[in-house]
Amino acid sequence: MYVTGTGKSGIIATKIAATLRSTGTPATFLHPSEALHGDIGVVSRNDIVLSIGKSGETSELNELLRVLKKIGTTIIAITSNGESSIAALSDLVLQLKIPREACHLNLAPTASTTAALAVGDAIAVTLMNMCYSHDKQELVAEPMTTTRRFTSADLEAFPDNDGKRYEIIDGELYVSRQPHAYHQLVCARIASKLLQWTEQSGDGAAFVAPGIIFAEDDDVAPDVVWASSRRLSMALKSDGKFHSAPELIVEALSPGAANERRDRDAKLKLYSRRGVEEYWIVDWHQRRVEIYRRENAQLALTATLSESDTLGTPLLAGFTCRVVGLFTGIPAEISATD
Repeated sequence: MYVTGTGKSGIIATKIAATLRSTGTPATFLHPSEALHGDIGVVSRNDIVLSIGKSGETSELNELLRVLKKIGTTIIAITSNGESSIAALSDLVLQLKIPREACHLNLAPTASTTAALAVGDAIAVTLMNMCYSHDKQELVAEPMTTTRRFTSADLEAFPDNDGKRYEIIDGELYVSRQPHAYHQLVCARIASKLLQWTEQSGDGAAFVAPGIIFAEDDDVAPDVVWASSRRLSMALKSDGKFHSAPELIVEALSPGAANERRDRDAKLKLYSRRGVEEYWIVDWHQRRVEIYRRENAQLALTATLSESDTLGTPLLAGFTCRVVGLFTGIPAEISATD
């Protein structure tokens, strides 16, 4: 989504775009003048443009909307004038009936900008609620329902410190909220076990939540990975991201059908076709570990381990980890009911 406006409305548009991004909807501010001088090239007919203008008669904004109309872009207007040019050029009009500004001269944009900002926040929260399945405030992720194919370049527009994880799988955007503390505990224990083996063997390294850019439309951040020294020399690039598959990837499940579909379906297929040798899905609620290994050029389920089992892998000679140890300290009632 692109949000546009000039003057004070442009400032409000910038804030709305930031709120959309922080709540999981890819959005950026589009300056009308810059757009008319070439930046309009980033907009396609499948995009949505939210335009903001109190009077609806700002010349540069309306000129931009005329061009967007020719492209076929969907235009939504927030305006106080339902009979304005901006309204006529839009597919959907959200009319704000503001009797007067708070300014005693009825000139400075005050009440109108506040109302536009409130509508923008309402749109952002509504989209967030449509795209997320909230399950007891646990980590939840669903693909954004859009025909647009997202790429690594889109991820650069999202904030780095908003507590969310943004991933792209086959062009679909997945947004994950901050995981449960026990999710993080299990990942830390697995990473610790892998690091212990690495230090003893002198081969490879383990990483927590590294970026893996398989391609522009396959850009993920798994919970834990392990790669041999040989694979690291080829896969880990100067940007600090993997650009080809590590041998082992681990994902810890969080509750919710959307999370299970992502890890057991979308990511399994992704890791399978990208050459991952082994994939562990750790279900700390059910206290078990599913092991997928490469057979006949694809990852296949080879074992489901319970607490009485010991985890091992042919990738790491002599590596052992008691499954029960991964879940120590996690209350049984949380595993059973959360």
